[in-house]
Amino acid sequence: MQATLRVVPSAVPSPVPRPVPSRVPTPVPTPVPTPPPPAPAPPASAPQRVVTYDGDSVWDDLARCESGGNWAINTGNGYYGGLQFSVPTWEGYGGAEFAAYPHEASREEQITVAERLRAARGYGPWPACRLKLGLP
Repeated sequence: MQATLRVVPSAVPSPVPRPVPSRVPTPVPTPVPTPPPPAPAPPASAPQRVVTYDGDSVWDDLARCESGGNWAINTGNGYYGGLQFSVPTWEGYGGAEFAAYPHEASREEQITVAERLRAARGYGPWPACRLKLGLP
């Protein structure tokens, strides 16, 4: 008997299909909203100059501001004297013990009444000059 040789073709591996790359979407980062800019800072107020006084010089400066330094002034506007008292204020702080009207009292008497007024209300009764002179 004769052997038959059978040729078996060598096993050639069949090509393995390559996976087709799938298109996976690349995640896009969600944009973070930009925070609004900070509110502008309030305007800086002008620096307040605070002045300290010895003795009566504050009253002389206030009188210069209020009345040009004229302690006997009566302009007819309802305010009298160097520190421009109204009659009700003058009387309310004891000015009538010196004179009926502030402009008829001496500088020293007007200062005495002004010190009583300042003790009760600070320099508030002289608002414009208080700011101008840097008084508390």
